[in-house]
Amino acid sequence: MRSGEELRARVRRLRGEARRDEVGLDLDPRSAYEVLTRQMVSDMADELRELRLRVNGLIFVTIGAVVTDAILRLIK
Repeated sequence: MRSGEELRARVRRLRGEARRDEVGLDLDPRSAYEVLTRQMVSDMADELRELRLRVNGLIFVTIGAVVTDAILRLIK
């Protein structure tokens, strides 16, 4: 059996995380502008994630309404 650490390393390699660690890139912000930009991008990603969840919810509600209407029409 494989160890859990080996599987984690494989997943990291597939995601590309291992490459970042191996190359040794310095990802620390160097200026206030970079910190602010990263924060803004992070906030926008959170907002887009929330928007995506809301759109998915609307899609499921719409599909549910259509299916319910179809079932009610079949019953009558």
